[in-house]
Amino acid sequence: MCNKYRRTKTRSRSECDLLIINYVLDSSHPILSHQIDIVKSLSAHFEKVEVITSYFSNEYLPSNVKVHQVEWEPGKNTKNAVRFLGVLLRVFKQSKVRKIFSHMSPRHTLLTLPLSIPFRIPNFLWYAHKSNNFSLKVCSFFVDKIITSTFGSLPKTIKRKKIICIGQGINSKLFPCISRDLGSRNNLVHIGRNDFAKQLNLIIDVIKGLRFRHPKLHLLLVGRGVSNLEQELHFDWLQLRDAVSRKSLSSILKECDAFVHAYQGSLDKTLIEAAFSKLPIITLNEEFASEFELFDNSKPLNLVKQLESYLTASDASIQKIIDLNYKKALDFHEYSNWILRLVRALSTR
Repeated sequence: MCNKYRRTKTRSRSECDLLIINYVLDSSHPILSHQIDIVKSLSAHFEKVEVITSYFSNEYLPSNVKVHQVEWEPGKNTKNAVRFLGVLLRVFKQSKVRKIFSHMSPRHTLLTLPLSIPFRIPNFLWYAHKSNNFSLKVCSFFVDKIITSTFGSLPKTIKRKKIICIGQGINSKLFPCISRDLGSRNNLVHIGRNDFAKQLNLIIDVIKGLRFRHPKLHLLLVGRGVSNLEQELHFDWLQLRDAVSRKSLSSILKECDAFVHAYQGSLDKTLIEAAFSKLPIITLNEEFASEFELFDNSKPLNLVKQLESYLTASDASIQKIIDLNYKKALDFHEYSNWILRLVRALSTR
């Protein structure tokens, strides 16, 4: 006899198609504001998404996204690990996790390995930095793939077969290109925090030296901790401004004539943002130089030579370079296509 009301099998745990681990979900964060956009975008490609993060601003998220907040205190590694493991185990107890994706957090990834390895859960890490810490070294052996912007944005010790390069994901709509007066070349800008690796003192010294031949040059430094330099630097041609929201960066870039940059590590997002804004770019970044056009290609890269070449170049040659850089940024670093490449990368083993 046919049973009209067939009993369906109930699952003790819900399905979690993707577990995302990051530091912040906050659109106003000066550095990691894009993380909440990534979660929203990935939620369109996965039926159920759960996120473990250290801070959530309680902004709108799609209904298929569930957030678990865990406090992460700088310098308290053991305490942080215990807290994180408590939340991670709760997630695994409540949900059947199918994939794990961590953003710039090899420590977190390391803590997920005792669960992902025995249960054969695909485990992915986004990492784009030259530092080769212990957690990254271990993760590089056990995660399925390390996803990054370019090969040179990772330590050379990581095997290429473990790496998937998908570029930087920048929303070009946030950095609209404008028609610039290329004859105006005096207002230079750098965007980035006050950090030794950013080499702000080098940029300042270069501009200071060039002002003997180009006395109208001005420099604007924007970023977290930049105002701390006021105590030691007193130049009427130097302006310091603390970090602003990512949404405010485009208005700053519109006011300036060229972007100066000296970070020599991974491919910096600010360089792509400057390219989308059609700003002339002067940089020491080898990853950018390997893909984009510079005003001087001398090796090693030299800020003085690039700036001199830019300041003396014709309007037509400047326009040609910024148009080429804009097209290259659009082809490989635009956010909408970047998300699709990320989804494909998360499908590999």
